[in-house]
Amino acid sequence: MPVIETVATASAAFAATNVDDIVLLSVLFARRDDRFRTRHIVAGQFLGFAALVVASLLASVGLLALPDEAIGALGLVPIALGLRGLWLARRANADEDVLAERQVMTATGVAGITIANGADNVAIYAPLFATVGAGDTAITLVVFAGLIAVWCLVGGLIGSRPAVIRAVAWAGHYAIPFVLIALGIFIVAESGLVNTLLD
Repeated sequence: MPVIETVATASAAFAATNVDDIVLLSVLFARRDDRFRTRHIVAGQFLGFAALVVASLLASVGLLALPDEAIGALGLVPIALGLRGLWLARRANADEDVLAERQVMTATGVAGITIANGADNVAIYAPLFATVGAGDTAITLVVFAGLIAVWCLVGGLIGSRPAVIRAVAWAGHYAIPFVLIALGIFIVAESGLVNTLLD
């Protein structure tokens, strides 16, 4: 496959599977403070996406097969993080002394959210990797890495806008938990996990 075609295909696959990440990244960047910094968000995004790529590569050679229900179960991760965040926010509002114990996001936490949010990416990346050679796979990985940096840059720009910061500040400690819960519900609903459990 020509290099330009490989780059275009990789870019299209990345954009199609990561549009919703812009919203999440914007909220995360708007919540930066002395303990939750840009490096946590960027490192977490790269770590989480690297895990998705590894899973996709394994699936492309038949070493890993994830049913839709298993992907849906990953949606429980952001829901759990969101519920914990709401619980901590409620405690902080009830007792000012508990503010120091509020949920502090780390690179690992961001990576977990990235994996849960992008679990369905494996379904698209695996066949892509399975149909291209080693050279095209290497180019695709470079494109993915570059686009993650672009996504972080865009999310940072949006999350740095005064209106966004004010909106997130107004929402207080509840902003990220509600975004995480909504994200988790969407992942679970799209996977068909609920229907499988009810059958």
